[in-house]
Amino acid sequence: MFCLMFAEVSTFIHACEGDAVTKLTNEKIPFFNAPIYLQNMTQIGKVDEIFGPINESVSFSLLVDFIFLYVLLKWVLM
Repeated sequence: MFCLMFAEVSTFIHACEGDAVTKLTNEKIPFFNAPIYLQNMTQIGKVDEIFGPINESVSFSLLVDFIFLYVLLKWVLM
């Protein structure tokens, strides 16, 4: 039996050099290249870099998928 479990992982802080910098809101730290999804199971990107002290506020950069950016920009510009 295969079970999927979704939880909030982070909040967006700012954009930097094409990546989205986010602050971890979950106690579990994601691994490198872990896919990140929206609530509707749309993949928005993958974890690129993890930085910050492990026992305090961990942040990571999210390499956003170009397909997601295209759809988002198309929706915003309508």
